[in-house]
Amino acid sequence: MCHRPQCKAERKRRSQAEWSRRNPDYWTERRLRQQAEKLRASEDPPRVRAPPPHLPRIPAEWVQDTIGS
Repeated sequence: MCHRPQCKAERKRRSQAEWSRRNPDYWTERRLRQQAEKLRASEDPPRVRAPPPHLPRIPAEWVQDTIGS
């Protein structure tokens, strides 16, 4: 085993690449766990975006006749 900085850097690069290959979902799962913990610790409930209510379209002529221009 070589102790030169270039050799150490190459061993570390290979070791990290192998670890990443064996644990492909690590960073995604970690990020999701952190978000879940943040939501559990929050006092405000998460906000959910709802679609706008369905409103029937009113003819422009009727609006102008009723309200005026």
